[in-house]
Amino acid sequence: MRKTILAAVMMIGLVSVNAQTVLVRNKPVDLSPVVKWLEHREGERPMPHWKVIELDKVLAKEWGGYRVSASVDGTNYHGTIVIQNIPATLLKVIAMDDATLKAMADLEARIAALERQKAALERQKELTVRELNNAYEITLAQLQANEDATAELRIAYSNHERTLGFTSQARKSKLLAYFTGQKVGQSEVWDCGLGAKVLTHD
Repeated sequence: MRKTILAAVMMIGLVSVNAQTVLVRNKPVDLSPVVKWLEHREGERPMPHWKVIELDKVLAKEWGGYRVSASVDGTNYHGTIVIQNIPATLLKVIAMDDATLKAMADLEARIAALERQKAALERQKELTVRELNNAYEITLAQLQANEDATAELRIAYSNHERTLGFTSQARKSKLLAYFTGQKVGQSEVWDCGLGAKVLTHD
């Protein structure tokens, strides 16, 4: 059923992609010059600030878009980026995974909290002397419990990741987007513009 829906929405998105016009800050931007250039890649590339983003994984819903791992113009981007205004055809597919993505984001937050707790316990262990009050042994036990809990959360995260339909069925989708100059943490924010479509070129 999921594959049927994916095929249908992707076919809708392929219609008239070469005539792609998007809205950026409520102003229309005609992307057809760069879309046509990408078909043959001859001559000087127009609109060089619009890059081809190839999605690898959708990781979480974030900051009005989605945090993803992706390549930018064929170069692997080290880390993640946030993509805003993903084409509607892909959003329909991603929406099927929103509950899973939310659960994964929650697990990421819990893992991060446990890692901070582990760092504090490690510092405490360094300062703790083996005494009759068993403080050192208690700290070791807490560290082991922390490690066990973190391992369980990582397994749960991996299990969720395997259920993502987008990852297996719509990965490697290519989009045009520009860097907004903003960041969320370490992740750059990129925007496809309202009304964007998936690219059809190879």
